[in-house]
Amino acid sequence: MYHVLQFLNENLESKITQREVASMFGYSIAYFSEKFKLYTGCTFHEYMNRRRMQYAAKCLIEGKKITDIAFDLGYNSINGFKKAFKNEFGIFPTQYKKQEKADRKCKINRLPQRCTKLIENVTSRNVLRKYRGQYLYNFMKGYYSVPIKERNQRRLLTASICSVIDNFTPYIEEEELIVGYNYDNEEQEINGYAHKTVSEYNSLKMYLQDSLLPSGQVDEILTRITDETDGYAPNYMLYDVNPEYRLRDDGSGKFNDMYHDMALNGMCKINNHCIPDYKIILEKGFQGLRDELVVKFNDTNDDFYGDLIKLCQSCMRIGEKYAACAEQMAQETKNTTEKERLLKIAQVCSRVPRYPATNLYEAIQSIYFTHIINTWEDGVNANSLGRLDQILYPYYCNDIEKGVINNEEAYELLCCLWIKLYKTYDVQNITIGGCDSKGHDAVNELSYMILDCLENINLVRSLSVRYSRVTDRAFMHRCFSVLKNIRNGQPSFCNDDVMIPALVSKGIQWEDATDYALLGCVEPTIPGRANSHSSTANMNVVKAIEYTLGQGRSLCQPNLSDGVITKDPCLFRSFNEFLQAVYIHLEQIVNATCEFVDSLAQYVVEHASLPYKTLLTEGCIASGVDYAQGGTKYNYYQIMISGFANLVDSLEAVRTVVYKNKTLDMKKMIEHIKMNYRDENVRNIFTTQAAKYGNGISKTDELACEIYEKICVCLNNYQSAIDGNKSFHPQFFSFSDNQLFGEYTSATPDGRYKGDFLSYGVAPMNGCDINGYKAVLNSASALPTVMAAGNTSLIVDMAQYVFSETNLDRIIDLYMDASQRGLCSTIFNLINPQELKQAMCFPEKYPDVYVNVSGFSRRFCSFSENVRRSIVQRTNHISV
Repeated sequence: MYHVLQFLNENLESKITQREVASMFGYSIAYFSEKFKLYTGCTFHEYMNRRRMQYAAKCLIEGKKITDIAFDLGYNSINGFKKAFKNEFGIFPTQYKKQEKADRKCKINRLPQRCTKLIENVTSRNVLRKYRGQYLYNFMKGYYSVPIKERNQRRLLTASICSVIDNFTPYIEEEELIVGYNYDNEEQEINGYAHKTVSEYNSLKMYLQDSLLPSGQVDEILTRITDETDGYAPNYMLYDVNPEYRLRDDGSGKFNDMYHDMALNGMCKINNHCIPDYKIILEKGFQGLRDELVVKFNDTNDDFYGDLIKLCQSCMRIGEKYAACAEQMAQETKNTTEKERLLKIAQVCSRVPRYPATNLYEAIQSIYFTHIINTWEDGVNANSLGRLDQILYPYYCNDIEKGVINNEEAYELLCCLWIKLYKTYDVQNITIGGCDSKGHDAVNELSYMILDCLENINLVRSLSVRYSRVTDRAFMHRCFSVLKNIRNGQPSFCNDDVMIPALVSKGIQWEDATDYALLGCVEPTIPGRANSHSSTANMNVVKAIEYTLGQGRSLCQPNLSDGVITKDPCLFRSFNEFLQAVYIHLEQIVNATCEFVDSLAQYVVEHASLPYKTLLTEGCIASGVDYAQGGTKYNYYQIMISGFANLVDSLEAVRTVVYKNKTLDMKKMIEHIKMNYRDENVRNIFTTQAAKYGNGISKTDELACEIYEKICVCLNNYQSAIDGNKSFHPQFFSFSDNQLFGEYTSATPDGRYKGDFLSYGVAPMNGCDINGYKAVLNSASALPTVMAAGNTSLIVDMAQYVFSETNLDRIIDLYMDASQRGLCSTIFNLINPQELKQAMCFPEKYPDVYVNVSGFSRRFCSFSENVRRSIVQRTNHISV
């Protein structure tokens, strides 16, 4: 039935009848009618009417005339077409077209006037040159201030961060209420002086020479970047351990071949994928935390605590430096309003983050200071802020109750923070909503205000929404409305009813699991209590079928092997026998990936340190063990999985084409795969005869569930030879490795060409989900997602006109229904298909077209041509 639906969707304008279709595909009319209804849930006539009306709606939004649409779809009269359209959508075509063009944005709060100027400043980067290189110079100054004999990684990084804080120049922008500059968005600002190649050196040189640093400081940086006298990496690049150090030619690493064949990839990631404990600073301040450390140091005389005390002492001063700057500016201005603003900034910064926050203003400012110091340790990237609505809510309630603030003023402060976080590439994720430790709905007024920030400011920002069965319908409607109105792929969604039990199953206490937040793209962590090693490695599960077809050897690089020899696939007597061989190779890939991470993790434990994260993550101070060395309360590893849909579709194709229909035998199939489907007619057999994952087809979904479970069981059961307590969390999320892996993967039985991108997360392969939005949700929700504590991410692309006020309730109904059946994490892209195709050809003409590719949104034109082409190839659903 899959290829029947494919044919129908490609021929919506034809007048073909059910009898003709049944005959074309070799069915009797009675059998076809019965099977079609079982497969789609409706009759042939109902299905064609619905799909034709959805196609008509698409044509209306694209500007086609009603008479032309009616004629194209075979209607003899305009009235007949209008009646059919109203039966589907509840309104006539003219009303539908008018309604979809109307501006129906409904905001709880309007954008504060001051924010217009702040948005202009951050997007124009007015202070860019003023700060270029300042962080770099001060970081390096601290690093080289440590005597060689006293150097270790913790002490070096502590000295470097302290130097940045102690020596930076405060800068207060016009109109802003929340202060603190987080340095340039350029990569060189945070890792430049580790660059060693000529091109990187020259790039950094030009970058620094365009700054306002004194020439002597620029020369000092450029001189120091080649200094490797003591063996310590002078920046956070150490923590992204290059795997090459383990991949030696002596054959000692079992995963060498698989790494070079791109069956696995990655690093032991500990940097900039973190959510620290903001609450501890709000409640104690850095001075209170320092006082506790002094007691620890006096009891133990351990330099571990001594270094953290030094770090706290510097952190206390960041606010005081801004307070002094604001007071000086207030003395110099004659503008009464400006003086009042500056004195208020001085008052707030004189208290935080040294002391506990006493109101909402202080809490927001303290969080931002705490956040930027965290990014000064190891880069901005995915250092995220956690459940901001929950953290700030007690301060908001207290201020409202005392009458010291109103809703408009609270919203203005949130907007100012939102703008301060702006980066052109942003994964500083904020999480809102969800439930509390007792299972009650935790959505509050700030949850709605943060949604208003996202919509009103409409800058690139990563926002994740947690929801569950108890989440209020009005909140979900507001979330989907914002998604519809701004159309940049934000917010994304994560289901508490799946994620919380998944985390608990991996040994995380219930109360901690209920406080999870998403960092970076879609990766779950326990704020202030975990080192989740997000995106620490990625495995290419499609290689399992490639190795099966090659008897353990790569079809792309036959000199490389996964180390397991299985018999000639032509000798397999059944699909199940073939499947079991695939599982042998799949398990080998999983084990090799975990072993790979094990080896890298051991190096990190021996060499790395992250003192600031150690300071702000539970377990480290109590145990006296660094964040990077396993001191956190929870220390686990998330393993990304690429090519899931390709593996499912390939196995379904083998089952259908080779074993069921016997259209081709195994030998012929392998020959055509090795030739990269030189014969397009043969490729069409694999793309049309076999059903594809993502269409709600029960037999394919059952196969997908089996494969999903197999991957999870292998990862969950892996026992580390180095650390038996090490936990590996399956993460059906690919970031961008599905692109890289595809380049090194042979053609596959699903009809994919050699070198094409692999599928993302649990999303269907590009263009294979032809049965609509509901069918995609049905397939994804059928998976046993509670087995994957690293998240199960789905991307759904929909035409903008479908995501309309008319359809919104229906879209939410289907989504929540799928969530109750197991749907976990979802990203929506709302796309104008024609605009996207034009942007593909003329990207410079469409600078404001955004696409969410794996949890973060980015300008479509900023992607490479191959990535843009891959996005265009994805199914853009035109129906609910």
